[in-house]
Amino acid sequence: MRVDPAGGGQTYNVIMEIVNVTQNDAGTYKVVAKNRLGEVSASINLNFSAGQQKQQNGVAPNFITKPMTRQENNGKKLFFECQLAADPAPNITWFRDATPITAGGRFKIKADCKEPKKYFLSLEINDVNAQDAGNYKVTAKNDLGESNATIRLNFDNQEFDTELEQGGDEDAKKPILPDGKAPHFLSKPVIKQEKTQLLMTCSLEAKPTPQIRWYHEDKEIGAGGRIAITLDRTASGPDTYNAVLKIKDPKGEDGGSYKCTAANDFGESNANITLNFSGGDKPKGDGEAPQFTEKPKVIQDPSGKKLSIECVCKAKPKPDLEWFKGTSVLKLGGRISSNITEKNGTYVILLEIQNFTAEDGGQYKVTAKNASGESSANISLNLGKPKEEGPKLEGPPNIRLEEDGKFIMIDQAIKSPTKPDVKWMFGNSPVPATGRFKTDVKEEGGLFYSSLKIGNFNDKDSGTYKMVAKTAGGEASCTAAVNVSALKPKGDAPVFTDKLMPKNANTGEAVEFVAKVKGTEPIEVKWLKDKKPLANSASYKQSYEKGTCRLNIPKASANDGGEYTVEVKNKFGTGMSMASLQVKDDTKDKQKKEEEEKKKKAEADKKKKEEDDKKKAEEEKKKLEAQKKVRSDKKAAADKKAAADKAAADKKAAADKAAADKKAAADKAAADKAAADKAAADKKAAADKAAADKKAAADKAAPPSIVVDDAADKKGKPTNDKDSAKKPAKDKKVNGEKEQDKSDKSKPKQRGYKKKPTTILEGDDEEEEDEGDDGGEVNGGPAPGSADDKSAKAAPKAGSGAIFTTKPDNVVVVEGDPVKVSIGIDCQGSAMPTVKFQRAGREIRDDSRTAINISKSKADLEIKKSRQTDEAKYSVILEQDGHTTDTATFSVFIKDQKDSSLDFRNLLKHREQGKKGQEDEEVDWGSLKPVDKKGRRLSQIEVMKKNLKKVPEGSDSEEEKEKKIEQRRASIEPTDVKALNADQLEALEQQQRRSSMQQRRTSLADCIPDWPTLQKAKKKKEEVETFLEDLEDQKTLEGTKKIKMECVFCKGNPKVKWFKNKMEIFHSHKHHFELEDNKVILTINNVKLEDGGKYTCQCNKISTSAWLYVEAKEPEYYFTQKLPDVHDCVKNKVCMLECFVSDTRARVKWYKGDELLEVNILQFYIKTICLT
Repeated sequence: MRVDPAGGGQTYNVIMEIVNVTQNDAGTYKVVAKNRLGEVSASINLNFSAGQQKQQNGVAPNFITKPMTRQENNGKKLFFECQLAADPAPNITWFRDATPITAGGRFKIKADCKEPKKYFLSLEINDVNAQDAGNYKVTAKNDLGESNATIRLNFDNQEFDTELEQGGDEDAKKPILPDGKAPHFLSKPVIKQEKTQLLMTCSLEAKPTPQIRWYHEDKEIGAGGRIAITLDRTASGPDTYNAVLKIKDPKGEDGGSYKCTAANDFGESNANITLNFSGGDKPKGDGEAPQFTEKPKVIQDPSGKKLSIECVCKAKPKPDLEWFKGTSVLKLGGRISSNITEKNGTYVILLEIQNFTAEDGGQYKVTAKNASGESSANISLNLGKPKEEGPKLEGPPNIRLEEDGKFIMIDQAIKSPTKPDVKWMFGNSPVPATGRFKTDVKEEGGLFYSSLKIGNFNDKDSGTYKMVAKTAGGEASCTAAVNVSALKPKGDAPVFTDKLMPKNANTGEAVEFVAKVKGTEPIEVKWLKDKKPLANSASYKQSYEKGTCRLNIPKASANDGGEYTVEVKNKFGTGMSMASLQVKDDTKDKQKKEEEEKKKKAEADKKKKEEDDKKKAEEEKKKLEAQKKVRSDKKAAADKKAAADKAAADKKAAADKAAADKKAAADKAAADKAAADKAAADKKAAADKAAADKKAAADKAAPPSIVVDDAADKKGKPTNDKDSAKKPAKDKKVNGEKEQDKSDKSKPKQRGYKKKPTTILEGDDEEEEDEGDDGGEVNGGPAPGSADDKSAKAAPKAGSGAIFTTKPDNVVVVEGDPVKVSIGIDCQGSAMPTVKFQRAGREIRDDSRTAINISKSKADLEIKKSRQTDEAKYSVILEQDGHTTDTATFSVFIKDQKDSSLDFRNLLKHREQGKKGQEDEEVDWGSLKPVDKKGRRLSQIEVMKKNLKKVPEGSDSEEEKEKKIEQRRASIEPTDVKALNADQLEALEQQQRRSSMQQRRTSLADCIPDWPTLQKAKKKKEEVETFLEDLEDQKTLEGTKKIKMECVFCKGNPKVKWFKNKMEIFHSHKHHFELEDNKVILTINNVKLEDGGKYTCQCNKISTSAWLYVEAKEPEYYFTQKLPDVHDCVKNKVCMLECFVSDTRARVKWYKGDELLEVNILQFYIKTICLT
């Protein structure tokens, strides 16, 4: 067994080695450490499993923390606490100086299972007093073993010497009494026999604990064999003991006189007992051994010349005295005298020293002895300079949290004349004054405050801290039990529920990072870019509200790209989330886009200009045609009048001649009538036959086409055959030309095969009169007395008033879009006219949706948020001095957003005008098939009949009528039809198709730009998502700083997840995620063996996997602690040399000088410290 210093200071390692261990060595071992200030002990159980016994599963009791003390209620309540690991549950027993403690009264015992197989043990003592001092032990025992832990409770355990300074005032000469008690026996020794043992018990009181020696007939007895010596504390007082001498199997030779001697630093006392086997235990004489009942006192005479040492002793009979100074007997006489006086059975012993000097100082001892025993008392007399007063503790240490729980502060108030030197200990190791620990000593209010500040604390910082304050006059110490979990306030550390996501943006776009966190408020938020803090500014707007962290970048630039980090922190913990931002420079794309927009705008302006030029050319053409028509009308009227005059003259001459020839003609007519009737009958028969033959041939060759002659104006009034017969042929021709010019745009062109007969279908006269009686214009002109006729008469000539320079076109808009119409105005030198807009004959006023703006050069109409009710025919009228100077009309068509893709036939189905007579300059809708009232489309024959009914008689020109008659004759007269071969028929069909395409009327899609047309629906083929480049297996070496796993997806910015061995991993310092458009990168930092495995990248639920193989690197061996340069050993004692290596796999060889030492000769141990 040996005791070695443990790292210096006041700590030691106590080691006991057992060689050739056997099962007989099992049992409880106890080590006791004792010095003059006290003692402490520790116990350990050594258990062996029997060879034939079945091993039981579980854990033997094992104390995982040292016992600690804790005070409450200003020291009135004391707790002993420790933690234990055991399975099954152990039985717990508490002892105080080998006496079991039962729960109840002032004692409370608890054993709580905090975690599986772990228990928290506590002993609570209420109303603590000095009698509770002693050794406390807790024992835990189950079927697998037993363990115990001890702790000593001391009160005022300090050493003091009596000091006196020679000379000076009375206060300086007053001695300081020591704090302690000399041993003295409280009762007579008692002899007791138990079975085969004989017990001799002596009860005594002393402080500190005395050393006990037993004598038999003046020969000292040692423990061993049949003799056992014990000294145990008793519950009767804090400083009372029982000294017991045990003799096993007593014999006759054991009889005789026994003496028990108890000695400590304050004195010595003896007790005698006689063992007589014949008559029992009879003490020698009927007396009482001397015992000192009070502490020795030092009394100084007021004159300062005499010094007295006074002791009080109780004894019977009167004891004999003997004084010692040091180890020599003090010679009495001269300046030194001694006397003893009796007072009520108590003796006062006094030693007086006259004219004392510094040489009289030293250690004095007095021995009182009588027939029953003896006792002694010691006192130290220091006549040199007085020692400086040592430090004293003021109250218990204060343990608290400071700065919102960031630090643990332990401080202790110390009363000391000078600033003490303070050291803090944690366990058996000194606490460094750097790093997380900071110590300080400050003076305030006459006291010194020693403090220990612990930062970044954790549960490992829990335990007992000891403070030692030293001065030249002495030292003082205290302990503080710190429980980190109990000090921490309750709350939750911040945890991210939604982490930051990587972002991609173009230059100039706004970017916002959002992360959501939960935890106990308040939470501090800090943003970093590339590990540098970001300040809240206009470029980086930071906000935090109700667990949502936001970072807004209004306009991203190339410099804003990088890695962004948000750190959240409260007093319970911290959290962090990172994401990257990639900013693309799209300046070139913007420039290209602007150039394309400029090019499109230039093309649109050019197209609009061409359309305006085309419209102007058409308007000029229309004006020329109107002038030509006026001239032709005047010429036709003159020709008609001349023809009428000539016809009247010819008619009169013919009447005269007819009257003369009438008679002759009548006679001849009668003769010829019969012949004529016969010839007519023959001709008719031949004609019928020829017509039948011709029709048969025509039907055989090819079917005739049907031609609809719709040259007449729909608004013209039809006339009967009689009226048309009376009109001159020339007049008819002129009217026919005018009608033909006017209806060129509206009538459908004829389609048919060349050299084939044409059939004209006619309706009944009554039907023609009903259908044609529409009123309005006659022969293409305005009807007499109509509104248009009056307006035409009232219209001033050019130059007499304002006119329109540009007239509006028909407007087609989608429902909800604004309707904008602009009309140019030329005042022609006159005042600004009044402009009126009308919708369906009703004037339009300015309101919330309609705005009319009029200037000298133009008039604008704007209808906001168009509706279906806005669809109508609109008119613009210029009035000056109550007269209309010019008018213009246009139509507005509103398309439904949902029906914008329908064909125009269904679009116009509900847009018929209310009155047929108000059609004016209608839009050419092409050759559309009309529908009846039920919405059913008419057949081709029904359409032809309806058009024929609307043709007024007499509206055709003379030439057209003659052409029709010739066609009718051609259809009646027989014609020779030649048979056509296949090639001719094919050529004829191609010619007919070309003619049909040329004669096709213009559709709305051709007239109106951007008119929606039907197109085939294009089905978008769903692209199959896949990886363009899959993950690849990789091999690396343990300790590599970083390794990257990459893959390329078919689409940009997919939703990415990473998995390792089918478990999802997240962005962290270990695993860093990157997304560059469609390139996905996983970076693994500080590669270790456990990083190997199967990694899977999932993009939009499409996965690719690869294996990462990590090879272990060769271990590096080095000494973490080398051998000391010099090591002192004791001869014939065990000597141990220790060093530490980095890995347990290291092969170790020991050398003495250059000589290799064999393993079987020298024992050595390898200890490894693993840092994780």
